[in-house]
Amino acid sequence: MQDIQKRSYPDTARNPQRQNSQGLGYRKKRKKNLTLYYILVFALMVTALTVLSLTVFFNIDEISILGSTVYSNDEIIASAKVKKGDNLFRTNIYQLEENIMDGLVNVEEVRVSRKLPSKLEISVTPCVATACMEYDGKYYTISRNGKILTNGLSQPEDGLFVIKGFDPVDCSLGAVIESNDEYKKDILNQIISGIEECSFEAVRSIDITDRLDIILNYDDRIEIELGSSLDLSYKISFSKAVIEQNNSDAFEGKLIMHGDSGASLIKKGDIT
Repeated sequence: MQDIQKRSYPDTARNPQRQNSQGLGYRKKRKKNLTLYYILVFALMVTALTVLSLTVFFNIDEISILGSTVYSNDEIIASAKVKKGDNLFRTNIYQLEENIMDGLVNVEEVRVSRKLPSKLEISVTPCVATACMEYDGKYYTISRNGKILTNGLSQPEDGLFVIKGFDPVDCSLGAVIESNDEYKKDILNQIISGIEECSFEAVRSIDITDRLDIILNYDDRIEIELGSSLDLSYKISFSKAVIEQNNSDAFEGKLIMHGDSGASLIKKGDIT
């Protein structure tokens, strides 16, 4: 007769639900470990690519200059303080723009951009002389944005209107004009914009010595009293219309603006 001994079975054999729970826990743990592994691999790849892009790849092998008619390409590149072989991504393009603006007087605007994989593009807009600022018996040629292009002239350049009474803070070459009167720069910009918008040609000078009594000189024959800086654009365009309707080439005198109520055109002989 064969003896049969009683065997012990694991709880999992008697409890399928517990067995499934253990298997599910193992799979979750394994999935979590794989996720961490993939994240680590991805981080290492990103780090490696970043290091390579800042050292081996994307080095500058071409520097393209666009739009310059004043300076040579070599002068612009030297002023930017950049060279072939520099890394495209480690190069601070905003610093390059600042370097060019500070180093080259006749540059109004500059834009530097990266062109992958290895090209640096520098776009330069040269200054255009717009006016002459009079100060302390000397004249300073300025661009449309107020950059001083020449300084200490004994007389204004031909074809440019003269700005009087601006009271500049700094007259050094390449400086952008600022006034000791904080309102005058904005007033000057409004006047120049108003003149450009209505194509008011033959304006010879702008006098903002007293910003409550702004005066334009038209063709060295008519003094236009605009008054305060209120509604400058309207006053300038209205002045032009009055002169065109009532003016002849021989007329000399004064045009006085009266705000919204109109203007008075007075002949030189009638001015008291």
